[in-house]
Amino acid sequence: MADKNTKQNPNRLRFAYIVEQFETIQKKHNYIKSFHMGPDEEIDITKLGMENYPILYVEPTSSSVDNFIENFTFNVLILDLFVYKGIINTQLMPNEETIQNNVLPIQSIRNDAQKRILSQAHQIFKDVIIQFVQNFDEVNSWVNQEVDLQMPINMSPIATGDDNMLWGWTGQFTITVNNQNSICTDNTVQIIDQT
Repeated sequence: MADKNTKQNPNRLRFAYIVEQFETIQKKHNYIKSFHMGPDEEIDITKLGMENYPILYVEPTSSSVDNFIENFTFNVLILDLFVYKGIINTQLMPNEETIQNNVLPIQSIRNDAQKRILSQAHQIFKDVIIQFVQNFDEVNSWVNQEVDLQMPINMSPIATGDDNMLWGWTGQFTITVNNQNSICTDNTVQIIDQT
């Protein structure tokens, strides 16, 4: 994991280093239990484990290189598992007897849980944004100062997973870093002259 104080050439901050900034946020945040990266189709409760939520999930989508900057774009998701008093939402579906006797106000339980989960996930999402935006703060931010998040971030609520068991927020981050396009400094593969 790359700490923001790890010595890095500010003109050579690479993709892996940017991803490590997200990992650092997850490890230092009080409520985010895990970090994963990949296509959002890979979000699977059984593979990631129910104990790993809330989760910070990052899906790389694109990169653009200019003369002096490089942009990395990610879909960022904060997701939590819908659980009500230890019962997963699929187990809360009322049977005919419950519906007839009006014993279980399932919609009320689901609405309360959704409100709670979306509220908490929204705050966590804002915490992640704040770490990038306030990275000038040497003491309180966990993100390198050379990493710049383009604002604003538009967030949308999301329900995903089997039977929509995962609820949270998603938004697109575009992160800008310095890029010194120079054949002298950017050659990662040494060219061998075979003449």
